Amino acid sequence: MVDALVRQKLIAGSEMQFEVTAKGWRWFGVLGIECDMMKNNRRPVARQCLDWTERRPHLAGQLGALMLQKMLEEKWFKRVKFSRELLITAKGSKEMYDRLKIKV
Repeated sequence: MVDALVRQKLIAGSEMQFEVTAKGWRWFGVLGIECDMMKNNRRPVARQCLDWTERRPHLAGQLGALMLQKMLEEKWFKRVKFSRELLITAKGSKEMYDRLKIKV
């Protein structure tokens, strides 16, 4: 997902952070995530966090948490009980392709 966000110039990597572009804020706004929702100054807006299984950065920070929350609310994914694993739904698969051109 991070690669698709970068490829579409919605976020850009810099050191250990991600910067959200103006285009990115418009894209996230369609999902219901607005810049002014990032009020927690102690937690970064968007940072890179190494995924220990893939050895690639994923989107962490306030933006990553809100994105996950919205995707769960919209039923793009569902949680596996007693696990951190997520299962993508048919709706999620369609949305991921339509919005990010990711085939799942």
